[in-house]
Amino acid sequence: MPPLATVRALNASFKPPYDPVALFVGGTSGVGQALAQAFACVTNGNAHIILCGRNRAAALDIIASFPRPTISSSTGPLHEFMECDASLMRNVQSTTSTLLTRLPKLNFLVLSPGIMSVKSRTETTEGIDRKMALHYYARWKFTKDLMPLLQKAKDMGEPASVTSILGAGYGGPVNIDDLGLKSTYSVANAALVTVAYNDMMMKVNCATALRVALKLTSCLHVVLFRTKSRNRIHSHEPRPCQDVSPQELRRANEMHR
Repeated sequence: MPPLATVRALNASFKPPYDPVALFVGGTSGVGQALAQAFACVTNGNAHIILCGRNRAAALDIIASFPRPTISSSTGPLHEFMECDASLMRNVQSTTSTLLTRLPKLNFLVLSPGIMSVKSRTETTEGIDRKMALHYYARWKFTKDLMPLLQKAKDMGEPASVTSILGAGYGGPVNIDDLGLKSTYSVANAALVTVAYNDMMMKVNCATALRVALKLTSCLHVVLFRTKSRNRIHSHEPRPCQDVSPQELRRANEMHR
């Protein structure tokens, strides 16, 4: 890892000649909030920043902490909140459909939705465990659905990146006969396998069906940090995404068709 001083110097030197657009899913607390606030600071507020989550009051407080922009936008407020309970894929679909019609591009997609729960499998009305929905399925859908906007940014010669914050390289084994953990659910299994699924998501996106759009798009999947629901910082060193077998890649592709 580079020294913190190097990172701070690079952040301070970030002076884009374009107006960046950034979406922070899970950006109303924890590391998502911290990244959104840091991004607002390094751009002096002159960026279209969208906080996506459930807590409107928290989002408005965060937005109020941003530096005031000195530029304007013809597409609406530069700093805004979009309400979305990402545990339901129909809500993600509604949100991404709105963004696809409103935004001309997307430079930075940051994904950090999640919960800390020791409950047994808790299915949503869509039949997905809520923890798995937030830690993986919603992240896949946001990435897949918003790829056209990321590609538009890249076509303009601008950065386009996807960042998923969870625990890259620290995933557990994948049971290809029970991908949804309907038969083998445990808190530990759900925590570990969704990390593995995020690893697979990045590798599948960058290597198969979405390669044309994603091969030019930076994909980063990092470790877990402190949030209101997890008052402890993991000391893991960053790792590359874990290896994925050809069989697992095929099953992952089938899972998302």
